[in-house]
Order: sequence, then structure tokens, then C-alpha cells
Amino acid sequence: MYPAVSVGIFNEAGEVLVIRRGNEPQRGKLDWPGGFVQYRELPEAAAVREVKEELGVEIAVGELLGFGVDTYLYQGITQYNLNIGFAARVVSGEVRAADPGEVAALEWVRPADIPLDEVAFEGTREFIRRLAQSPRGAV
Repeated sequence: MYPAVSVGIFNEAGEVLVIRRGNEPQRGKLDWPGGFVQYRELPEAAAVREVKEELGVEIAVGELLGFGVDTYLYQGITQYNLNIGFAARVVSGEVRAADPGEVAALEWVRPADIPLDEVAFEGTREFIRRLAQSPRGAV
């Protein structure tokens, strides 16, 4: 099982940033910024690194949203990933698709308005589901 991070970036209006995946697996599906944790890297550091690579911004990592297990089918090989969810907020920079190969599109959306059937991975769907039901939101 491989550790990965998913980062729910929130704005002051209580919306979360969702991206359309620009690459496989699950190209075109909704997701949060994130990716694999590198060897000896802390998950919080992986969240900061992945968001910087994908969106060109610096974030402050906030609340741990939980853990999920995702099935990741890539080039005919199935692997299972431990998805570690974090809430975060932008502290520097302007959100943009810094890597169009990774991020095809992006949009700010209220968690309750995200169509869960369009979200790429089960762990992220569960994080969004919990946020949509939470009266306090995140971060």
C-alpha cells in the first residue's frame, strides 16, 4: 500500500477547490490536489509540495480530515493507496493550473454541491461527504 495525500483547499467563502484530472488514472474526473508521499517525507510536507507543483501556491496545512483506501488502476496494474486527507488554505500565490498535464481545470465549489459520482477516488469522496455533512466546515 502506498501513502498519498489529498488536499482540500478552502477559501474564505467556505468553498473547496476541485480539479479535473489531466492524466490517468481517472482522467477527466474530479479530484483534490495531491499525490504520492515520497520516501521519508512527512504527509504534511507532501501536501505542501504537491500543491506547489500542481497549482503554484503555498498553503498552510490545517485539519487532518481522515484516511481512506483507494484502488488505483494504472497501466493495467492495480495498487492500493492509503489516502491521507488534509484541509488547507492558500497563504501565498494565485491558484492556477501550474501543471496542465496534472490539472485540466479547476473550480471553487461548496462541498455539498460536488457531484460525488464524478470524484475520482473513494477516499476523497468520503472526505467531501463528511465535509458536506459537517456544520462547521474545515480549516
